[in-house]
Amino acid sequence: MPWQTVLRTVKKAKERGWQAGSPLTDSMLNNAPRSGRPELLQPRDNNALEEVVDIHRTLPAHALVKVLEERFSELGLRKTPSRSTLLRCLKANGYRKVKFTTKPGLNQAQKMARLDFALQVRNWDLEKWKKVVWSNETSAVLGAYRGKRSIWRRPHESHSWRSIRRRWKGFSEFMFWGCFSYDRKGPGHCWIRETAALKKKYAGIISEYNAAHEAIDRATWESEERLTPSGKKSKKKWKYTAKTGKMEVKGKGGINWIRYQHEVLVPKFLPFVRKLGPGFIAQEDNAPAHASRWNQAFWKDLDIEVLNWPPNSPDLSAIEPPWFIIKVDTSRHGPVTSDAVLRVLWHRHWKEFPQARLQRFVRRIPGHIQWVLKLFGGNEYKEGTAPPDALTEAEIQERADFLMKWRAEEAQKACEKASQPRTRRTRAKEPVIEEADLAHEDPTEAADWVSDFDPE
Repeated sequence: MPWQTVLRTVKKAKERGWQAGSPLTDSMLNNAPRSGRPELLQPRDNNALEEVVDIHRTLPAHALVKVLEERFSELGLRKTPSRSTLLRCLKANGYRKVKFTTKPGLNQAQKMARLDFALQVRNWDLEKWKKVVWSNETSAVLGAYRGKRSIWRRPHESHSWRSIRRRWKGFSEFMFWGCFSYDRKGPGHCWIRETAALKKKYAGIISEYNAAHEAIDRATWESEERLTPSGKKSKKKWKYTAKTGKMEVKGKGGINWIRYQHEVLVPKFLPFVRKLGPGFIAQEDNAPAHASRWNQAFWKDLDIEVLNWPPNSPDLSAIEPPWFIIKVDTSRHGPVTSDAVLRVLWHRHWKEFPQARLQRFVRRIPGHIQWVLKLFGGNEYKEGTAPPDALTEAEIQERADFLMKWRAEEAQKACEKASQPRTRRTRAKEPVIEEADLAHEDPTEAADWVSDFDPE
């Protein structure tokens, strides 16, 4: 070590309080932190960065950097930041290039239905939610992966059979149904394809019902007084349709209300609800098979309460999260291409799914209700996060008034629409251009004039 270095070190230690014979510490020898070169982008420039990113969120990194360079050059910086400087600034401010967060789309009517539901159940405690029996279906696709998968490989192994994730075509799917309560898990059911024998069976059930009830429904229809919009007595003739009480099944195959009722509701769901005891509330979403009037009449005849579920609300259901977990687990060791194997796996994973985990999904529902109230029926929140601060009574009343105002406006629109005379819809005629109209002296002016009629 050069003697000049030793002298500088001793001098530095003495300046920091060292005396001959006393022990040395790291604080006496280490270099003091230095300010370094001043940063090109100051904290005040973060506002400009946030404005650009908010407008151009979907741009790739190189295009976003180019826009940022133009923006900072407009601010009159002494030097335009480099690409690496801008990328470091984005990272320091918490920005990452990620996928869109997927949420169900909601129109205004659906938001108001969610808000109405949240207002109705806002005072439910956990004991009340423990009385709900959750149920739902999900699709299980053959040959599919779920969840992010990353592997370790070397560059030359990109097309090794171990590094390829195959995409299969032509594979079918089936639906899996399940139900559970807070303390107990219900049965599962894998739907099978609707065969000709099943179609014939349910067609016979429907025919027998219609034959037995057509005379009763006609007598009820004839006893009711029907008026035209002008106030005169209607002269409509009797016709047995779904509106007059006829039992029908719409659609071509799949899961309809009669299959749901005879294959799941009666043999599995209803016995499970009854086994739990009195006071339990059945929950179903608004799938056509569940929302059918025949299904609703079935629950009503049994005097079992059914939760009035809002549309497009998987975030409020405790049975939605397990589906994704099971889909990941069943494809953890690769895609399953055998229908029989996949059905066995789904039954096994549903049976082995921990009840404690299902209980956690139920316990977070009250927090989700608070989020829906805060967002006026919206779903722009991360499920499972801590609930927002409880709303005050004034804020609750504000949302109730907002809902009532929206309902009044919708009722007024419906009345105005009903009062308008009905007219036959006609297709708008396209403008006709005569050849004489195109005889302009200036061809540029003629082209501009013709472009006004261009449908594009």
